[in-house]
Amino acid sequence: MLLTKDVSYEWHDGVALAAQLVAQVRSDIPNAQSRIPDLRAVTLEENGTLTLSAHPDHAMPAMPGAAQILQQLLSGKEQPAPLRLFAMQAATAEPTPTLDSFADELLKWERPNRRAKLSQLYFRALEQIGAAALTEEARAREERIYSAAQEPRPAVPPPAKKKKKAAPREPGSENRFQVVGLAVIALAVVFGSGAWYVLGRPSPRVLLERVTGTSEPAPPEENATAATQPETQTPPSTSRQAPRRRTTPDAATADAEMLRARELFQHQEYAAAGVAFDRVVELLGAEPSPQAEEIRQIARSLAEVSRAAIAEQAEAAAREYRTGDAGVVDPVPLAYLPPKPSPNTPPEMLQVLELHVNAVGTVDSAKFVMNRPSFRNSWWTSAAKAWRFNPATKDGKPVRFVMRIVMDDSATDR
Repeated sequence: MLLTKDVSYEWHDGVALAAQLVAQVRSDIPNAQSRIPDLRAVTLEENGTLTLSAHPDHAMPAMPGAAQILQQLLSGKEQPAPLRLFAMQAATAEPTPTLDSFADELLKWERPNRRAKLSQLYFRALEQIGAAALTEEARAREERIYSAAQEPRPAVPPPAKKKKKAAPREPGSENRFQVVGLAVIALAVVFGSGAWYVLGRPSPRVLLERVTGTSEPAPPEENATAATQPETQTPPSTSRQAPRRRTTPDAATADAEMLRARELFQHQEYAAAGVAFDRVVELLGAEPSPQAEEIRQIARSLAEVSRAAIAEQAEAAAREYRTGDAGVVDPVPLAYLPPKPSPNTPPEMLQVLELHVNAVGTVDSAKFVMNRPSFRNSWWTSAAKAWRFNPATKDGKPVRFVMRIVMDDSATDR
């Protein structure tokens, strides 16, 4: 009802709901790594906990089921682009991540006091939906649970009872039953023959179509006309066949493009994937079928996530790291650098040369931070452009880096 009644909540409330569901499944339900309840089987209580139904029809694989539940709870909510990307990748990744790894990553997006947040959400929902509606929903939920419990199951056959001794039949009773049965069969044959004659004696081919359901039965007038003509004169096109959904060239192309787009997305080629998803939407056009609408929605969502990932990659690529940043290894020079000054050098004779080293290992720019203009300073900034480095890395990936080199300005030769 949080979703159907448009109760106002934020993205971090949705994260808290998903995290509480996963936590309870992992602690309370056996085989949590294989099955998880869907939203129909989850009830939010006023103390911030969840009540979970174990009905088998209201369950799905734990992963990607948990990621799909997170997507449902975040649908239509303003949320950080990396969170949207995480939910989409967890729902579509191959191989599927484990429920434990999903829960650990989800914790990074949580805010403190989960139970208190969910309790506040319950009372906000109660205020908007009303107690009467919640009571009706609770009653309907109990009825569903009761009905599920009362579903017929394969019963153990009851113990065989001793057959009572049949009463002796009167002499000639068996003969009377046989005579009555033969009379009923004879009447059925007579009436069936009359109906066949009145309905126009349809050909065996038409009868076969009626029995197998490969064609709609023709009106009596058409049957009568067909009976007066030889079977060989009936062209194949006269048999009515059930309508079939045809795959248009554009729909087939959209299916192939969707497959290609998902492969690009899995390989994190987000720019090409976004273009491909937009192409899928364009190819489907205004196709009214439910399948086309579902594919359009998926393509639009993945295109949006691809654009968010591109923006995140661009932001990460433009960021410059410094010595001491977590997980960062400083660049290593591949050639000569100015020697370190002597510890006895007076501070007023020290200069600081700042280098901006890119992810390839070349120097984009160089400048003196504590600049006292001199001919030697301009020479150093020009020479630094030719220096080469093994680039700095963060978590094993090359990144941009700001390096500072302390120089002795009193030296005359370099």
